[in-house]
Amino acid sequence: MNNLSEGKEKMLDEILIAVYLILVGVLFGGMIKDVSLDKIRDENLVLKAANAQLKEQVKELDYKQAKLTKKIAEMNGIGG
Repeated sequence: MNNLSEGKEKMLDEILIAVYLILVGVLFGGMIKDVSLDKIRDENLVLKAANAQLKEQVKELDYKQAKLTKKIAEMNGIGG
């Protein structure tokens, strides 16, 4: 009877160890996910700022291109 009791205790210990390992894994996974989300948010802000700057550059280049096109048209006697 004593051996059966020891077997149950050993199985219970193994189950508890497995549960602890799963809990530790979940904890570390959650911490890593939070760090990853913060990095993604920071990178997103940087990319949004760069995108806004590029949009402004495109607007400026479009304006300059329109001026050049108008100047060339005037030089060729087209438009007025």
